[in-house]
Amino acid sequence: DLGEQFLRKAQDLCPERTDTLYCIAVSQEMLGESQDAIQTLQKILSMSYVPLQVGVDYRETKLKAYLRLARLYNDFRYDTKIKDLCKKALIEFEERPEIYNMAGTGNFQLNDLMEALHMFEKSIKCRKEGNIDAYIGLCMIYIRADRTHIAHRTMERLKPAFKSHPRYWAALNICNINEP
Repeated sequence: DLGEQFLRKAQDLCPERTDTLYCIAVSQEMLGESQDAIQTLQKILSMSYVPLQVGVDYRETKLKAYLRLARLYNDFRYDTKIKDLCKKALIEFEERPEIYNMAGTGNFQLNDLMEALHMFEKSIKCRKEGNIDAYIGLCMIYIRADRTHIAHRTMERLKPAFKSHPRYWAALNICNINEP
């Protein structure tokens, strides 16, 4: 891929650019080279911050690397790796709701529903407004725990805030909940 070639050239010129590495990982994943993308994302997470002449939002790149890597680990069912990744991410980004959502999703896929529940609840404590992923996560737990009525009630309460959000309607469909 020509785009990846240019990114690699940029990376060769400035190896400390985590944002360029992240773009390479995205490119690799889009080209079906998921294992290479995993290695690239792991490299980002192992890099130390180096001040550069060009401004690079190192923390934001690292945050995105955690989120993408967790999704890839979930896709490949790397159960032990997802647990370790979530622990590291929670230490580094304890104030970010998307990290709690990531951990909630990982625990949900591992069938650790109580831990998933706690993670989604912490995500909501970090940011209540607009945090549809945490609410969807809670509803998925309710459904798996055979508490569909609670998921339905939760979705009813969310409708005023999220009725224009496509993920709200997708969640209703995925959760097999009739429109409230």
